[in-house]
Formats: sequence, C-alpha cells, structure tokens
Amino acid sequence: MKTWGEKAFANAPLLLTLAALFWAGNSVLARGMHETIPPVALAFTRWTFATLIVLPFAWRHLHDDWPVLRTNWRIMAFLGLFGAASYNTLHYIGLNYTPAVNALVIGASTPLLVALVSFAAFGDRLTRMEAVGIALALAGTLAVVSRARPPR
Repeated sequence: MKTWGEKAFANAPLLLTLAALFWAGNSVLARGMHETIPPVALAFTRWTFATLIVLPFAWRHLHDDWPVLRTNWRIMAFLGLFGAASYNTLHYIGLNYTPAVNALVIGASTPLLVALVSFAAFGDRLTRMEAVGIALALAGTLAVVSRARPPR
C-alpha cells in the first residue's frame, strides 16, 4: 500500500498542472471582477475562505505544532503579511491595470527573484536546467514588458 506522499509524488505532474491552472484561474477571475470587488476586499475574502476550507484538515497539526508557532509568531506574522497577504493584494491591484495574461507572464519572473534571494541569503547555486528555466521565464517576461518590440 502506497503512502500519501508516494501517491502525491506519483501524481506530481497532475498536481503541478492543477496548481498552475488554479493560479491562472485566480488571475483571470480577479481581472474579470476588478470593477465589482475592490482588490483588498477580494484578497481578504479569498484568504478567509481558503482558511476556512483548510482549517479542518490542518487543525490537528496546528494543535501539535502550537508551541513552535507561538515561539516564532513574529516570523509567522511577517511571512503572512508580506509573503501572502500583500502579494495577493498587490497582484489584484495590478490586475486593475493590465490583462490577466500580462500579469501571469510577468509573474514568470518569480523564479529569477527566488534564485537571487536564495543565492544572497544562502549561497545557493543554480543547476543548468534551473538556469535554462529562469532564462525562458525571463525572456517571456521581457517580451511582455517590451510588447515584443526590440529597442530602437
């Protein structure tokens, strides 16, 4: 009998595809609703519903890990505020001014930023395939930002 982790790893391509689909759907939906729901209200509502959906599954783990969470509450608050809440709110604000496809392609620059922070903070080096992936993501980002027009 396979463990949950073995099953998840076996289904990794499907799960990664679903993650990308849900993230793209989030941007498309947010862009479609930008004239109806303010960005801050949309971000608050999204995270409130996500918390309510995940909480029953996470409750036992939260209970078990409470001493560690309580000890590290400052870093948890920082990561929650600046890692999730502000990112999504700024993403939704940006969707007021650009189509969803532009926001998603510009978001492809995230791997480059993660690599830079990982190198600066931990000295992590890129593998060849990671460098190729980042180069492709950056090329797409630059194409969107420049509207695929070379400089004159």
